[in-house]
Amino acid sequence: MKTILAVGSLIEELNQSLIECGDKHYVLVTKNTLRTIFERFLRGDLSAEEIVEWASRIELIDEIQFDKNDQKMIADAVFEMASPEINGPLDGDMAQRWLDRLVLGD
Repeated sequence: MKTILAVGSLIEELNQSLIECGDKHYVLVTKNTLRTIFERFLRGDLSAEEIVEWASRIELIDEIQFDKNDQKMIADAVFEMASPEINGPLDGDMAQRWLDRLVLGD
């Protein structure tokens, strides 16, 4: 199992992680993964479009797993990021709200 760190290009890291893990292992998304993404967004290192594309892919790939300890929170965050047409666009307020939840818990 490989954990996504979200320190470089989100799509490139996702693609590379899937290649490295092959079909016998899973790629893991954790609260730390999401925390890094929201922090980078708030600093201006990632665009909303990059995050929406990444989250949309995460939802569709069977080899992606969410940390079992925080599965619902991670799934909710990924859904909200991947669905701006339903949840509104990713902006600083949404990112900070999720960052607070990820740091402090529900």
